[in-house]
Amino acid sequence: MKILVYFYHLFIYSSLFSIMTMLIFEGLARNIILGTWIVLFTALYIFLDKIILYIIGAREIIDSDYQTLFQYIKSASYQNFETNPKVYVYSGFSLKAFVLNSRGDWSIVLDRKLMENLTSEQIKYLINYLVKFNKTSLPWRQTKSIGLNCFSIMVIYFFLRKVLFLNNNSYAFKVLSFFNLILLKPLFELIGYVGRFKSKTKIKCHYSLESIININKEVITPISFSSYAFSHIQNQIQTKEMLVKLIETMPVLEVSQIEEVV
Repeated sequence: MKILVYFYHLFIYSSLFSIMTMLIFEGLARNIILGTWIVLFTALYIFLDKIILYIIGAREIIDSDYQTLFQYIKSASYQNFETNPKVYVYSGFSLKAFVLNSRGDWSIVLDRKLMENLTSEQIKYLINYLVKFNKTSLPWRQTKSIGLNCFSIMVIYFFLRKVLFLNNNSYAFKVLSFFNLILLKPLFELIGYVGRFKSKTKIKCHYSLESIININKEVITPISFSSYAFSHIQNQIQTKEMLVKLIETMPVLEVSQIEEVV
């Protein structure tokens, strides 16, 4: 499954570059350029979780600071035959918890406001759910899909800022960002497809977490790449904030099945 997704992403992500390379170069030079591209893509692909953590400004926490949380994590991981994950916190725009999976390792990422709002019992049930959620293929697919798309958007922003020396809120920056995102929308949609494909078997979630799910439904607005592109046509834009909100649309608790109250 993973190797098929890798080649799918490699094919989609490399399509434009490969066509341009084959049109411009030939022989040994073309083979070297394409080989180098595949190596660089593979290196990026392996560390896409780090890209996401960088974008959201996540900070790793240790068990000495959050002993109860780590106690629940160790217990749930042991019961589900999982390795202990790294744990990160970040300041986002919703009460979000999600799982990143790459290189055979996995991480739990928690919004600071979420941790402040949860009771000890809710934390326990949340961790149990996240550990079971990691046993599916969805966290890995989400990490690769949203990671590739966010990295691509960052490259567009970098080019406009550092090469063309445009200010975030300049008319030219907004128009060129919008134009590039709309132009590349089919590629973004194809890359993100495997991350949106949900498992038919839903993981049960304790009913005490339903309030968190309902709050996020009100706070998190589903973002298509069309709406993300159009969001650049505003008076003031914050690109980092926009990327964080895009990452927060990854469904985690939202794909669960709430247990009935007994």
